[in-house]
Amino acid sequence: GLNWQIIDSIRLRSSFGTSFRAPSLYENFLGGQTAFTSASDPCADYGTENEPTDNVYQNCDAEIGDPLTPGYTSTPRVITFGNAGRLLPETSESLSIGLIFQFEAIDLSVAIDYFDFDIKDEISRYGASSIISQCYNLPPGEFRQPGTICDFITPRDPVTLSIEEINDSYFNIFQKQQSGYDLTVRYNFEVAAVDFTADLRATYIDDYTQNLFGTNVDDYVGRNGYPQANAQFDLQANFRDWTFYYGVDFIEATEDYTYNGIDPATSIYILDQGDVFYHDLAARYNGDGWTAQLGIQNVADKKPPMVSDVAAYFAGNAGYNTGYDFRGRTLFLNLTKG
Repeated sequence: GLNWQIIDSIRLRSSFGTSFRAPSLYENFLGGQTAFTSASDPCADYGTENEPTDNVYQNCDAEIGDPLTPGYTSTPRVITFGNAGRLLPETSESLSIGLIFQFEAIDLSVAIDYFDFDIKDEISRYGASSIISQCYNLPPGEFRQPGTICDFITPRDPVTLSIEEINDSYFNIFQKQQSGYDLTVRYNFEVAAVDFTADLRATYIDDYTQNLFGTNVDDYVGRNGYPQANAQFDLQANFRDWTFYYGVDFIEATEDYTYNGIDPATSIYILDQGDVFYHDLAARYNGDGWTAQLGIQNVADKKPPMVSDVAAYFAGNAGYNTGYDFRGRTLFLNLTKG
């Protein structure tokens, strides 16, 4: 690592690291298991459920050729087993470079960091539902091609249209890469005997790609579940024994129309999630040996954006993102005696 105080107000920091993880005993030696997936056939009635320009429509049309097909007549079998002798160890490299600006005259600090992560041979399982969904949502030129996620699905029976088997065993993801920028700002100031602290933390993802088998690269930036930008702002006011807090969280809009080759103007699906803001309020009183705190999270009772369940990442009908609030407005009261 590097930590260099260039001048009193500017500091340069940097770090570089590597990691290594061998496959676990479970990933190597899991005994063969057989189950049946609950996933519906993405080609069932694809002429009604999809537009002719959609990836699913074109892939199903190339494979089946009947827009009103009922899909597979029997549920695919799912096999899962360890991959001893075939799994490679995971390795990764991480790099971060940042500048910190400290303006002591106004009690302001600003930090800007660049980060880059490169993961090779990550050991993973996708789940049968995700495998079949991602396979049939591939661009038509990649569908059923070697070196794609469709490798885990056996070809359809030409008569029954059934998919016999989905292989949901452990495998190595060839490469994942992510890079971006972090911004951190802290400003302390006083107004009319009230001490204020303002904090801003923001992340911008410049690149997030996955190369599953060393052939096709998927770009996840801006897709549902992978917002390009998010930020949190906190303002805290201290006056005598009281502390007041206001916070706002921001998640940038995302969409899956582009990845799935769907025209949003004509699609029956909702595959976009708009910008989301969450607001929080709290007040704390520090007594003699005790503390009371009352607050409200998600003051506006903002619901997570709703998407169609053909999306790759969802919870119920809400698009899945670790930053979304699935509980709604929450009132809390904490009493502490020390």
